[in-house]
Formats: sequence, structure tokens, C-alpha cells
Amino acid sequence: MTAYLPVKERTRAEIKQFEDRRLRRQREATYRSAREAIAKYHHKLKGLGTHDPLPPLEAFRQLDVMKAIQSPETQDAEAQLKDRVIGDLLKMNISR
Repeated sequence: MTAYLPVKERTRAEIKQFEDRRLRRQREATYRSAREAIAKYHHKLKGLGTHDPLPPLEAFRQLDVMKAIQSPETQDAEAQLKDRVIGDLLKMNISR
């Protein structure tokens, strides 16, 4: 029984590491996806010419509304970007 305890503890530690790694990868994938969606949205707005002047992509990502979309809690950034409220907030952020 005592030989079992070190193996049990090591197994628990390995499972925790695996779970942490999985969650980190999941957050990174969500963040990467949001950044890609924002880049596409920026490109679309630039092509439409509706927001003049439109800041460069890196500055665009730093706008408050875009920061919120890139946050780890945000799910489905592409759907969020299609929301009219986001468009209105973006207009307010750009006009500042």
C-alpha cells in the first residue's frame, strides 16, 4: 500500500499538468481566433471605407471594444463582430 502512494501522487501531478496544458492551449486558440477575426474585420472595414480614418491594425486591436473581444472570456469573436452594438461602440472608440 505504501508503494502505491508515491505513484498516486505522481499520477495526480501529471494529470494536473496535462489539464493545465489543455486549458492553456484552449485559451491560446481562442485568443488566436479572436485576433484573426479582428484582422478580417479590420480588412473588411478598410475595404468598405466606412470608417475614415481607420487606425492601423495594431492600433485597431488596442481599441477598448476590440480588447474586450480579445479577452479570454469572449466566445465566438466573429459572431460578436457582426453585432450592431459592437459596430456602434467601434464608431465611438474611433471618433475619440
